[in-house]
Amino acid sequence: MKPEEQLVWKLIDRDISKSDFHKLQESFLKSKDLRKYYQDCLETHAVLSSYTRPERNPLPFPSVQQEKKPRPPAWLGWAAAVLVFAYFGLAPTKPSQVAISSTEHPEWRGTQLSMGDTVPSQPLYLKNGKIKLKFPSNTFANIEGPAYFQVIDDQTLEVIEGKVDIAHQGKPRSFSLLTPVGEFIDLGTRFEVIIKNLERQTTVLTKVTEGKVEFASENKSKTKILSEGDKFILTGTHRGAPAIIQEWSGTEEDPDLIDPQSPSADTTHGQNLKTPAFSAMDLMLQGNLKAQMKYSMIEAIAQSIDEKAQILIDAEKVFSSEQNISFAEAAMPEIEAMAHAIVEGCIDFSKLSFWSTCQTAEITWFEHKDKSGKVTRRVPHVQHLKIPEEGNRMLVNLERIKSWLQSVHLIHEQKGLGWVSSFGCPEDGKLIYLRRKNDIAALSDTIASIKRNLE
Repeated sequence: MKPEEQLVWKLIDRDISKSDFHKLQESFLKSKDLRKYYQDCLETHAVLSSYTRPERNPLPFPSVQQEKKPRPPAWLGWAAAVLVFAYFGLAPTKPSQVAISSTEHPEWRGTQLSMGDTVPSQPLYLKNGKIKLKFPSNTFANIEGPAYFQVIDDQTLEVIEGKVDIAHQGKPRSFSLLTPVGEFIDLGTRFEVIIKNLERQTTVLTKVTEGKVEFASENKSKTKILSEGDKFILTGTHRGAPAIIQEWSGTEEDPDLIDPQSPSADTTHGQNLKTPAFSAMDLMLQGNLKAQMKYSMIEAIAQSIDEKAQILIDAEKVFSSEQNISFAEAAMPEIEAMAHAIVEGCIDFSKLSFWSTCQTAEITWFEHKDKSGKVTRRVPHVQHLKIPEEGNRMLVNLERIKSWLQSVHLIHEQKGLGWVSSFGCPEDGKLIYLRRKNDIAALSDTIASIKRNLE
């Protein structure tokens, strides 16, 4: 967040000093974008303050004596009001040409609108019922409550949550629909979306019934064309983050009845549905590019180690010896080479986090049902495992290599120090013995460090 944006939120929270307030005034005079950001933040703050809906019954918070904050100075209230009036109240605004063309038992919260009214450019909440908006771009938007939405301008509608059906017959790219996970740019089509905000992410269920529509996410750097008949479920955290796009199939006409990614949907609706192509790790790291890049490198290293370890694992399963020697003794050079690569390599494995070396979570699905008990929506979520699984096998392979190395070390102790020397020299064997002992200790410390690193 930029310093100016931090000052904006300090002003909204009434926790800004006079010196910072004067700095913010100067920034407002210079930046139109910052003034727009301030107005958007005020509207968002107003909506969130008037409506909260927990996803599930919240756990009670512990009763802790909170330190009382000093009451904000009186000047902040009227100063903020003056800012709003000075920068936004006197700014020339173009009258909206978007109007309500039809209604069906609408029930509003906050601003009340009726058929024929022009729609103001402010957040609106339709509690129940349906309305149809007519845009100058020859576009009609059918919105079904409950829905939060805002007409940004004569060519742009933003829907935060709810169901909307778009019918566009105007010029291509003359209308766009903004959602929390990305933007739909109309190319002359009809499509519908269902937007659901949950605790960790937003899910957008999309169905194209005519023509084509372009979906853009990650600050418009990623785009995808959706054509007639396409059905997708999109998940993400915000428009600037990458969105996960999954195609789904089904025969139900209403996309609100199916989530193609749920394993149980096949038995519920008789559909041949696809398995999700993303993991719990994808959801946990969604929107965090730095963490994604780090884990990609860890995953590649884990795969390389696993390939080498798997050769020894397969060999150990079929190993038999006519010379009465153990597998650890026969594979000693390979085992010690793997241990040296871990201990003396260019990577400090002890700094790896526990969750990046094994599977600590899995995808579960939250089901939403209608009054008849039929599943209307399934949304993926991350659920932590009580007992971690192998995952990328990094941790389990480190432990296996340590176990193999300990077996070799025990044989060395039993057969004497000169056992590993080409000339039977105890001094040579002693050096190898001490080095292996240090490797075992280093592997033990590395494994213990990984298990402690739970961040």
